[in-house]
Amino acid sequence: MPICWICGAVADSAEHMVKASDVRAIFPSLNHRSPAFRHSQGRTNEPVRGANALILKFRPSLCQHCNNARSQPWDRAWELLERKLREAKPPLKAGDRIPLGRIFSSNRTESMVHVHQFFTKLMGCIAIEHNIPLPIASFAQHLKAGAAEPTLRIAFVHIPPGSSKIKIHVGNVHAKTDKVTGVIATAVWHYVVGSFCVEVSYARAGFAQLRFVRRLGWHPDDVSRTWKLD
Repeated sequence: MPICWICGAVADSAEHMVKASDVRAIFPSLNHRSPAFRHSQGRTNEPVRGANALILKFRPSLCQHCNNARSQPWDRAWELLERKLREAKPPLKAGDRIPLGRIFSSNRTESMVHVHQFFTKLMGCIAIEHNIPLPIASFAQHLKAGAAEPTLRIAFVHIPPGSSKIKIHVGNVHAKTDKVTGVIATAVWHYVVGSFCVEVSYARAGFAQLRFVRRLGWHPDDVSRTWKLD
């Protein structure tokens, strides 16, 4: 049996590649008669008839507790942030400042740590799914401690209307290996929901982010109360 990469229990739960609430937000009428279609490197035009479809999930790599009770605050924080960004009036555009305090009120700091943990969880699941040698032991340690993984940063990027037909997308991890040590020095992947893209970047401790990571991104240790939309 596979084991949960966060706590070591039996991995009897499969994480969503795209959060179910994100799928419902972009495809509110998704059903058997009106499916969406999933495209991947291996296959195209796979019908998706619901937000909980198996083809929208990774293979089991978490236990029920870590994928539900433990990570529920992370999932809820991202769900709230994504909804506020999507429903903003007027619509947000590149260069705008996202008022984190207005979105999360008195628990801004804790909520943004939870957002960071949501993407840390996804990064770990992607690493397991595709056998990418990222430091998931460190990811797990910080998730269990309720802390933000220091090697991961996230940036929000606005996608102009009409520039892409893809409404939901989880990209491949693009990694650079240090030529001296042979270990992954930096990596980046993208999570797209509608008109927003979250760029998650990893930089190994002691290494500067390489040029292919275009944005420095944000980390909960940053003191800013706003978040710039790139």
